[in-house]
Amino acid sequence: MGLAQAERELAAKVCGAARGVYLGKGKETNEQIARRLASRGFSRPVADAEAKELAADMDACVAAGEKKPVRGQKKDRPGCTNQEAAARWMCTRIVTSAEFGTY
Repeated sequence: MGLAQAERELAAKVCGAARGVYLGKGKETNEQIARRLASRGFSRPVADAEAKELAADMDACVAAGEKKPVRGQKKDRPGCTNQEAAARWMCTRIVTSAEFGTY
């Protein structure tokens, strides 16, 4: 099994099983979700600018809906259909990032 495939499998398990981690309780903003995902995934505090950038990526994913892929997604994959899909997508990006791999 190659490294990329192993990362995808790990991300699928972590992000699929961690629904409560990325959705939390009640209605949260994408920035709150992104901040929690990044702080747990990277085991460090998340800068405000970083949380805003991740949230903007989640917003773009939802805005794209099923029309087109967004940055970080494969060409054959659509955008996110809702906030939960955007959170799962962001979780996958974090788990497959180089920084996550250092912990």
